[in-house]
Amino acid sequence: MLSSTVPRQSLHSSRVRNIKRYVPAPAQKSFRGKVFMTNAQGRDFLLRNNLEPDNGKMPVFAPNNSVKKLTNTASISLGFSPSYFIHPFDLIYFDAKGHPLAAMTRSRYMRKIRDESLWLMMTSVTVQSPVVRNVARSRLIIALHEHLKARGYTLAPGRGPDREIRGTLWIINHNPAVSLNISADDFGSEIAQALDKAHGRQII
Repeated sequence: MLSSTVPRQSLHSSRVRNIKRYVPAPAQKSFRGKVFMTNAQGRDFLLRNNLEPDNGKMPVFAPNNSVKKLTNTASISLGFSPSYFIHPFDLIYFDAKGHPLAAMTRSRYMRKIRDESLWLMMTSVTVQSPVVRNVARSRLIIALHEHLKARGYTLAPGRGPDREIRGTLWIINHNPAVSLNISADDFGSEIAQALDKAHGRQII
C-alpha cells in the first residue's frame, strides 16, 4: 500500500484552527494516524490534481461575528480552504485495495475540477431522519447558490464572468433539526457575502 498525502500549505500558520477530522466508518481503515493510505493509481490521481483527502487540514471559516452568531444558532460549523478536498463519503472509493466505483469517481472529480470553482460539501453529524437531513441540506445549499448568483457568480458554483471563488466550503450540520429553525435566506446571504469578501478574486 502507498501513502498519499498533500502537504499542508505554507500559508497555514500554527495559529490557524482546523476543522475536526471526520472519517466515515467505512473509510477509517484507510487512515494510519494522519496518513491516508491508497494505491498507486489513487495516489497519482490525488497528487496530480492537488486533491486533499484529509479534511482535518481544512481551516475553520468564521470570518466575522455575524457568521459566528448565525452558525452557532444553527448548530453548524464551517470550514474553507483554497484547496480542493475529497468529500468524506468519497474516501472509500480511493481504498488501497481498489473499489468498483473508483474510475467513475475519478471521472466525476475531473468534471468538478473543470466545471466548478467553488466546491460545496455538507455533512451531518447527528443521526436523524433522512428526510430531515435532506430538507436541511437542500434549503441551505439552494439559498447559498442563489445568493452567490446574486453576487455575480452566475456561470457555475463560485464562478462568474469576471470573478471567482476557488476552493472548498465544508458545511458541517451538527443538528439538522435545529438548522431548520434559521432563515435559509439569511444563511445564504451571510455566507455568500463572507466568501465573496474573503476569497472572491477578479479573473484576469
